[in-house]
Amino acid sequence: MKLDLEQLSQDMCTINPDISDTYAQWGKLVKTWVTGTNQFGDGKDYSIPAAQESLQPLGMMTKEQFQGMLNNANVPMTIPDRVKRFVFVQDDDTTVIVRLPSKRVLEAIQGQLEHAASVQQEPYPLPAFYQENWKPAGQKALAKDELLKMHCRRIGEYTINTCG
Repeated sequence: MKLDLEQLSQDMCTINPDISDTYAQWGKLVKTWVTGTNQFGDGKDYSIPAAQESLQPLGMMTKEQFQGMLNNANVPMTIPDRVKRFVFVQDDDTTVIVRLPSKRVLEAIQGQLEHAASVQQEPYPLPAFYQENWKPAGQKALAKDELLKMHCRRIGEYTINTCG
């Protein structure tokens, strides 16, 4: 069975792969929103306008409630001590929720990637289920610029994807 990419592009936001490195450009825009620092260096204003209305979450769970759900479903997950609650939101046919990662986490991971790549070339850290589909080629070690570009691509993909 082949996915109907034309239908998917009508149902969800998609990145045009025919334009040179669109994912990296999108990731830079997301990083600009997260950090408040223009990642393009072009002097343009990319700030997010203030909302006229507020989005209502579907629901919320305490860390303990969420951990209980994970335990019931046999999903081992480490949750940082600082996390206290989980908020659930869902797109509808007229609204796309753009989920931005934490500024602190984004900058920490980018710093770790920069440090690792300054010592030696490194592969981008991906979950094993991605690598299982790339065998035997697997991942290659990347130089610093390529590793940081991959980080932009992953941030961009993470932020806009709607998994269905």
